[in-house]
Amino acid sequence: FIGSYNQPDLIKRAKEAPGGNMYLTFLRNMKRAGVLDMVRVLKLPSSVAAMLFDDASVDFCFIDACHAYAAVATDLAAWWPKVRPGGVLAGHDYRCDMHPGVTRAVNEFFPDGVTEKEGSVWWKEKPPSPAPV
Repeated sequence: FIGSYNQPDLIKRAKEAPGGNMYLTFLRNMKRAGVLDMVRVLKLPSSVAAMLFDDASVDFCFIDACHAYAAVATDLAAWWPKVRPGGVLAGHDYRCDMHPGVTRAVNEFFPDGVTEKEGSVWWKEKPPSPAPV
């Protein structure tokens, strides 16, 4: 909620937001969308927050954290094991000229590709576990 270290414009916007970060803006947006009671908000670095979840325990995870290549690669490695079979890992700023590190990290982590939505959103569904024989 404080902006990405590699994006001074976002750090400036975060500091100018109510409370000095984007947290209150985020809460207001989630409330306006009617999903605040469905969102678990953790004010932690993404890869640290991932440690709070068991493997295969998350139905859906949306990553929109630091956009630097190394940070995105770390987030993908941290969160993919947390997604249950049939669940979805998704993110933002894919194929965005301002954030080439996002695209590079996602493409390297998922060499078989991801699904894209116009507006720079990507997602990957984890294959379901094979049925017991």
